[in-house]
Amino acid sequence: IGSGSTTPFNNAGLLVKSVGVGVSSIFAPFNNTGTVEVRTGTLHFGLQFVQSAGETILNGGNITTASSLTPRLNGGRLRGTGSIGTGLNNAGGIVEPGFSSGAITVNGAYTQGASGSLEIEIGGLTPITEHDQLIVTGVATLGGTLEVRFLNGFTPTVGDSFTVVVAGSRSGIFDDRTFEGVPSHIEVGVNTTPT
Repeated sequence: IGSGSTTPFNNAGLLVKSVGVGVSSIFAPFNNTGTVEVRTGTLHFGLQFVQSAGETILNGGNITTASSLTPRLNGGRLRGTGSIGTGLNNAGGIVEPGFSSGAITVNGAYTQGASGSLEIEIGGLTPITEHDQLIVTGVATLGGTLEVRFLNGFTPTVGDSFTVVVAGSRSGIFDDRTFEGVPSHIEVGVNTTPT
């Protein structure tokens, strides 16, 4: 769609890529306040991708952008299982890997600002199949909120650990951490490592 147009594509409705395993491209500044869903193949944005509301769903497909541009979440939600690149700036949105459990891979750097959130669901010890994971191939610069929900009656035991972010390297820490579904007799904390 488009050929380097400077006229923005303002999506307030529904944009779905549901056919073909190849690449479909949009070459116009893309502003999302509706829903973008990628069910197959790759949806490529040749110019900016900015979301201020609504949601982007990786449902079997992936999103790429021009190498010099980083998708930006100013609001709304990114959820599902798949990859997004090159990098991701979560300035004020919510990143939610999986549909119950799963992973989002960020090809490049991930930056989460003070107003951004990462929502993780945990239903067991195994990454991706039993709990969510954010995989960052570059630097993960952390801030904002980490929200963890324990699901389906899963109760962690003393000594259990869950790797919810994997990165090439890490800087910063989450400013706030919240935990839901944890029995009152169990104390949960966050440990950060260089990766």
